[in-house]
Amino acid sequence: MKDRIFHEAFLGQGGRYLPSAGSEEARSVDAYRSRCQTWADRVTQSVPTMSEIYVDINADESLNAVAFQHKGIDFIGINIGSFHILNTLFLRMLADRRILPDVGDIDKERIESSGLLQVEPMFDYGLGSGDIKLFPRCSQRVEYALRLSMLAIDFLTLHEIYHHKNGHVALYANRYGIASLVELSGAPTPISTAIRHVIEWDADSMAVSAQFQFVLNDSYPFGLAAKDPLRFYTWAFAIGTLIRLLGERAFHPSTLLTMPYPPPRLRQLVVMEIANILAHGKEDPALTTEFQRQIIGATDDVESTFSLLTGESAKQGRDEVLYAVEALEGHTKEMNRLWRDEVRSMLLPFAHGKLAE
Repeated sequence: MKDRIFHEAFLGQGGRYLPSAGSEEARSVDAYRSRCQTWADRVTQSVPTMSEIYVDINADESLNAVAFQHKGIDFIGINIGSFHILNTLFLRMLADRRILPDVGDIDKERIESSGLLQVEPMFDYGLGSGDIKLFPRCSQRVEYALRLSMLAIDFLTLHEIYHHKNGHVALYANRYGIASLVELSGAPTPISTAIRHVIEWDADSMAVSAQFQFVLNDSYPFGLAAKDPLRFYTWAFAIGTLIRLLGERAFHPSTLLTMPYPPPRLRQLVVMEIANILAHGKEDPALTTEFQRQIIGATDDVESTFSLLTGESAKQGRDEVLYAVEALEGHTKEMNRLWRDEVRSMLLPFAHGKLAE
């Protein structure tokens, strides 16, 4: 029944995504659904006041997701484009011998031309008639690319789950009459941009805490090899790439709060800082040092990779990073103040479980 209600809610975007029955793609999409649902079940089953969140995949081909309530049911819709685009992007990254050269056998790979991000995603993501020239020739690099993609999808899914758990969706619905919380939407709402920023920081913070604890403890349920000595790097590269892919939002610190959503590079810095705090909490100096080395390396490699893929100057990327660093301290203080003085009390009637102080 919930699948039919979900389909009805997304009719304007093509409904629930339904590949040909029995096809290789159908089996992959079913596996994706199951994985995303598993994350939701892990959270809801640990919180007695939460009802089930139904997670499914809709037919929209863009990179996005939405948390919403419909007919009294909590839903998360992940666009099929999120899987297509992320799979395609990471596979094309690993097809270029200049990108992540320590993974697999780069002697099997070649150098791709710039402007890769402008190429349409292969919507069969390698399972059918896609252009094999844009896939890695080394099977280990193919496997690593798909691992990166699913880590990014896991983070996106957890972000939406915590929009439900922390009362964001219910607040939007009950106080503002907005039934869905659509990521990256610039549509006008009665909610101030500052409060929208706080709510996104909260969802990002909780998603990082939930996902990175598994990485930190080397107990990831799927997607990372056990005892992987570079698991911090792998996680940071995947999440950093996802956030950068959400858009090139040029900004200056003075205009930050005019933006409906925090710009990607600022979100990237905040996410990595939260992971840094969690790593320090282990009180293991050697682990903390190794974590910091891998995170810094991954963050630098995300920037250089995007320069290679887009053909844009690396200087523009560095300037955006500097703006983000300049904005981070002041913006964090403002977000913390708004959280304490306004947003936390707004969310308390709708949240399931404890909220950050």
